[in-house]
Amino acid sequence: MLLPLLLLGALSAHAQEIFALGNVQPEAIKTVLSREGGIVETLETTIGAKVAKGQILMKLDHERQLNAYLGAKLRSENQAGIEIAEGELREKNAGLNEILEKFRKRQVSENTVEQAQGHAQVARAKLSQARMMLEMTKLELALAEKLLENRFVRSPIDGTVIEITKTEGTTTGAGAPVMTVANMDELSTDIPVTKDSLGSLAIGSSMPVRVAGSETFRQGRIVAIAPLEGAKNGEHTVRLVFDNMRPTMPIAALALETILPPSVHPAPPAPAENEKPAAMKGS
Repeated sequence: MLLPLLLLGALSAHAQEIFALGNVQPEAIKTVLSREGGIVETLETTIGAKVAKGQILMKLDHERQLNAYLGAKLRSENQAGIEIAEGELREKNAGLNEILEKFRKRQVSENTVEQAQGHAQVARAKLSQARMMLEMTKLELALAEKLLENRFVRSPIDGTVIEITKTEGTTTGAGAPVMTVANMDELSTDIPVTKDSLGSLAIGSSMPVRVAGSETFRQGRIVAIAPLEGAKNGEHTVRLVFDNMRPTMPIAALALETILPPSVHPAPPAPAENEKPAAMKGS
């Protein structure tokens, strides 16, 4: 969102300082894992390609699983067994009705009726068995479909492929990382601030962000405030999320900056491990 011109004027008039944003990263980065081990048969994408959630990025060798799936699909769609059993049951029921009518006219014995009833019961059992077998083939199909699906690596999010760690013909293991996909629409960075800055900061509030040297600002939003790891004076980090203003440019080449409010001060960088504090120098 572009900031209003009046707000830009106020920022210019009262801003304490311009702060260069470092370690800018895509807000959403997903490492894509292989669900099973196998040989990479085909890569379905390239670095820099935009992909949609659920899109196939890679296929492992899957001929055996595909054949099993196609066979199960054919069996699950085969209604012949049920149709034959239904026809036989209709025939036996019609014969039973005819014999019952003759029995009422005392043209056949009770034994003949019992035989006809038995034949109809067997036909009903055959139909029940045929239906059960069809349900089993559907379960078989669902399992075969799952085993086949496990040979495909899909994108977990909408985004851009920024890394591919496996190539065609190489072997991967179950749970091994094979790609990285990032949503480049939003970027984030952590701004270290002093303890006395916390009173002027709140989750959900905004800070302006721009490409260095540009006069066009975007509104960044604060999504988290947390203690700075290893800090000794109460320093915190502020997680700032903002729209990517140059989505076609590599992030490493994107120089961004924000204007800190007057009451917000960046924390001084931590001294290097081999650097002594000022009070200790010369001792």
